[in-house]
Amino acid sequence: MEMQKLEKQKRKAMKFKWNSPGLFKKKRKHISQMLAVCLLMATFAVIGRDFVQAAQIIDTTTSQTSLMPGAYNAQTSTAQTTTSAQMVTTPGSISTQTASTPGTANRQTVSTPDDTGTQMPQTTDASSASSIGSSVGNGVGELWMLGSTTGAQNLSIVIKSPNGKLIVIDGGWEADADKLSSLILQQGGKVDAWLITHPHEDHVGALCAILNDASRKIKIDKIYCSLATPDWYRQVSPTGAGIADQLLTAFTKLPVGTVTNNIGRGTEINIDDVNIRVLNNRGVYTYNGVNNSSLVYKIRVSGQSILILGDLAYDGGKDLIKTCTAAELKSDIVQMAHHGQQGVDQDAYALIAPTTCLWPSPAWLWDNDNGGGVGSGPWGTLTTRAWMDALGVKDNRSLKDGDVHMYLGMPSPNM
Repeated sequence: MEMQKLEKQKRKAMKFKWNSPGLFKKKRKHISQMLAVCLLMATFAVIGRDFVQAAQIIDTTTSQTSLMPGAYNAQTSTAQTTTSAQMVTTPGSISTQTASTPGTANRQTVSTPDDTGTQMPQTTDASSASSIGSSVGNGVGELWMLGSTTGAQNLSIVIKSPNGKLIVIDGGWEADADKLSSLILQQGGKVDAWLITHPHEDHVGALCAILNDASRKIKIDKIYCSLATPDWYRQVSPTGAGIADQLLTAFTKLPVGTVTNNIGRGTEINIDDVNIRVLNNRGVYTYNGVNNSSLVYKIRVSGQSILILGDLAYDGGKDLIKTCTAAELKSDIVQMAHHGQQGVDQDAYALIAPTTCLWPSPAWLWDNDNGGGVGSGPWGTLTTRAWMDALGVKDNRSLKDGDVHMYLGMPSPNM
């Protein structure tokens, strides 16, 4: 009996110690520490899971990018690759004659809108393409307009970028090939882009001669044009279709990818700090068809804009006005259409509003002189000159005074 009483008191004492305030305080502290440890472990588990998921997403993106041809480190090096390439944006679904080389560092980028208007990038080999330099309108470019050695009208313009890249427009008669070749060789012997307005002998005869004579040692990276079929030229100009045949035949001797023969409105070419945009599509007219098929190029170089009209005539000029905005046409310098006579009309020049006019017109054409004095000829140059006077143009550069040479580098509000 006594033992039972002692056992009962012992259990009562133990129960008292377990529920005592001091012991409960210690127990609560211990439990809190255990809960904190559990919470910390759970937090690390969640963070670790998110980190793994994030790493997996990055890896997936990198893997998908690396599947694209030539897209090495694409997320970081795309802009650098673009700035060291000659870039062309071409409308239409006809692909350029080019050999594709994935992974080429110095490349040409061609973007072709699909039927929905989405830009579809294509990467093609351009190991000899021009590099876009670091100069962005801060350097000084140059422009030459060369007269013909025959004394006849022609169109031969050479533009040099601040970093020495050459762009040739048309080139003149076959007889002008030596003169043009001499200037090109003086400037390094390499043409980065040759732009063709239309195939008439006084425009592309020199180019045909250069392409058919490898001994001239002139390298041409790219030729841009929009030529119709030989049959079309024979139809609209039976006596003048031969030069188109010659040019198309000469093209076949060039490396694949040299000629881009599908440019039109929306085509954009960038070489060094020179930006070239095509403002129209090749016209298809029955009257004065070849002249009206001239492509119009707007060239921006060293802060100035130059509009090349080729031999665009009245009908082509009217369509140009309808197609383009006033801002697209506005230019600092204009090459006078069809050598300054019977080209686009006064309305077109009013929208262009140039400060400088380039007249590919020798003295006899400038004065409309067929041998009987000023005004004795059938040409419309004097009328066009009166239009430009009315527009307030003071700077007229004409072949009547010899070859034109000017520097490009003044800032322009027409950019």
